[in-house]
Amino acid sequence: MHGAAAFLSVMAAPLAACVLLAFILPALGGHVLARGVVFVDLALAQIAALGESVAFLLGAEPHDPKSYAFSLAFTLLGAGLFSFLWDRGHSVLQEAFIGISFSLATAATLLLLANAPHGAEHVSGTLSGEALGWVTWKDVAIMAVTFAAGGALLRAFREPLHACSADHRAAAKRGLNVRGWDFLFYAVFGLVVTSSVKASGVLAVFSFLIVPIVCASLLGVRGDRRLHLAWAIGIVVAV
Repeated sequence: MHGAAAFLSVMAAPLAACVLLAFILPALGGHVLARGVVFVDLALAQIAALGESVAFLLGAEPHDPKSYAFSLAFTLLGAGLFSFLWDRGHSVLQEAFIGISFSLATAATLLLLANAPHGAEHVSGTLSGEALGWVTWKDVAIMAVTFAAGGALLRAFREPLHACSADHRAAAKRGLNVRGWDFLFYAVFGLVVTSSVKASGVLAVFSFLIVPIVCASLLGVRGDRRLHLAWAIGIVVAV
């Protein structure tokens, strides 16, 4: 019993962090599927990791607020690029733009850290995150506040965001500023990803974002029930 209690005390914060990811990321994943930009999270997550790497080279410690500030700034820059520099009417060019962004961010991260002390460990951390090692209750609290803010924005502007995700041409005919709403979506996405990458790494962010909502879709569930099922799947996987 003592060993089990000790294990649970160590894993409680990481589990809480993963459960938070299981709630916020599938909500964003529904928009990602509707927009047909499945790999945009990998691109934004890698851009966030690039920002963190720049902060690392400038001497920031792993939990330094400067590291988070650099990561968020790079991610918001990526959000702006994704919102205003591509034409959503051309899906092939859109996916190509995402792939190029991911490749450039990855290459830049590797080049920056190639000769840096402990650079290899930092690259590994951006992929695997810290969820099973260094996540603290302070980190969980920051994630909870960040995700609550992102979730509140998604809820407050649910109708125009869903309209722009489902059919951007119809949304434009209704008079909606599609690029402006796209920027808000990607900004919220970036806000969430910045915290998520720190805790769980690039690959787990992609998994929590896409896998639960795809599983719910394959089971034929639609509407709010699809998101509810995705939450349930994500929580089970987190545990």
